[in-house]
Amino acid sequence: MLDTLFPSLDYHLYEMVERDETDRLTRYRRALEAYRGELPRLLKVKFGDPDDNVQASKCRVIVDSAVAYLFGQNIEFELDAASETPAEQWLDACWDANRKMTLLSKLGTNGALFGHPFVKVVLNSSLTAPYPRLVLLDPANVACTWDDDDIDHVTEYRVQWNAIDPVTRKAVIKRQVITEQANGLWLIQDFVSARGNRWQLAGEQVWPYAWPPIHHCQNIPVPNEFWGEADIPNDIIGLVQSRNFALSNWARIIKYQAHQRLWGKGFRDDEVKIGVDDIFIIESETGQLAAIEPTSNMAGLSDLDRRLDEAIHEGSRTPAIATGKVEGIGQLSGVALQILYGPLVQKTEGKRQTYGDMLKDLCRHLLEVGGFGADNVVSIVWPEILPQDMQAERAALQVDMALGVVSKSSVAQKLGYDWETEQQRMAEEVTSADGEGDIPTEDEGKRLQAVFTAMKDAVDAGVPLDVFLEKYLAWSKQEIGAILQAAEGTQASELEAQQRQLDMLQMQQGGMNGEPGQPGQPGPDAQAPRPVGGAVDSGGVGAAGGNG
Repeated sequence: MLDTLFPSLDYHLYEMVERDETDRLTRYRRALEAYRGELPRLLKVKFGDPDDNVQASKCRVIVDSAVAYLFGQNIEFELDAASETPAEQWLDACWDANRKMTLLSKLGTNGALFGHPFVKVVLNSSLTAPYPRLVLLDPANVACTWDDDDIDHVTEYRVQWNAIDPVTRKAVIKRQVITEQANGLWLIQDFVSARGNRWQLAGEQVWPYAWPPIHHCQNIPVPNEFWGEADIPNDIIGLVQSRNFALSNWARIIKYQAHQRLWGKGFRDDEVKIGVDDIFIIESETGQLAAIEPTSNMAGLSDLDRRLDEAIHEGSRTPAIATGKVEGIGQLSGVALQILYGPLVQKTEGKRQTYGDMLKDLCRHLLEVGGFGADNVVSIVWPEILPQDMQAERAALQVDMALGVVSKSSVAQKLGYDWETEQQRMAEEVTSADGEGDIPTEDEGKRLQAVFTAMKDAVDAGVPLDVFLEKYLAWSKQEIGAILQAAEGTQASELEAQQRQLDMLQMQQGGMNGEPGQPGQPGPDAQAPRPVGGAVDSGGVGAAGGNG
């Protein structure tokens, strides 16, 4: 009785699922068209007429900026912050084999466009051997089934795509179904369909790990939903399309009204020449010639474009300054930058949480494949989001180091340097090509300082320098002679400089007191100049210029 009164509930649920899946794929297609600048052209164009439609691809700017602030700079995966372990070295090599930053950039683009990125782990790939290969999946080709009681627990992945049979060279449809089994393992089944026929099982295998080969996450967190949100949802695409329509109308108005159009009365058109260098002469007294004034409000159109552009940036949480627009912006303080970049920082921080959880699980699973166990704890070192004043940042880091709250390794990492690599390079710089150190070590510096202090005290106490070097430092006669000769040469150079200064002083005094015709000779009342460089008995140069 109830079955005849109410239609089958299963049919309605199935219809809702199909409608949701169709809407999702339609949304993906529209987002891709908006990113490529292929949105529908709203102005009708007659055959043979030029196309006045304007396609301002603002969606590409939003997506690329979001990806640049998320994966634009290198990120590091760490297992031990104090040292680099063999497991961490293997993980870095695995990511290098998969071109880490290029892969992450594409992963972020998929997420920003479609809202939910997927990456698959492939074992025994010749392209990355001996490491596993990471393959990005097109979100439009992936369908998921999750537990009704736990939306985050996926029980089946279905990947379907079009292909060409390598043998028959005919179009086929391939499908891979990855299903969780009762024992916790995952069964992978491959199917093929040719010419719309039934699906044929092409092969199956059991995944040897307790986690599925596909990893995924939401791009922007959405509660109570499995699929995440894109950076360019439908409302942003609608605003971009409205702005394109406004710009297209603006372009058409300019096309028709940019060139001045004239009208006249009281004369025939052959009585007036209209040219750049022609003079208008109207012989009729009732004749009149004037220009048609444009009736459109160009200022209003400009204001509409500006408001639509602001709405796009506000809705996408991408400030105009983040896309390189610095018009009307002067020198900004750190607080002003934080306020301007606030929406983008909040969005990027939210993405770091969702992408970070997925990447940590992915790294942990890769280490398990590499034979390092399943209990590794991976942390991610993210770069700064906001642009930094390098001089101010380094000054702040110096203060932190002086306070003892940060290590040199952390400072090097924050500045973008690899601490282990820089340590090795600095050690190589200290050691010369022949293996001897050009720069003394810390212990050698302390010993040299102690020797110089003892030598100074001995010389001050009256011990001759050569005696100290020979008796206490075991220097040879030749080495001591070279040192004393260098010291005498230095002293002679100083004495010569003092002699030149004395001669110049005598010439100046002779010019002031000398007799006529002898400006360089001292006068009868001239006093002897004072010694330069010390008294006569102290080894200085006397008034006569000789050694004391």
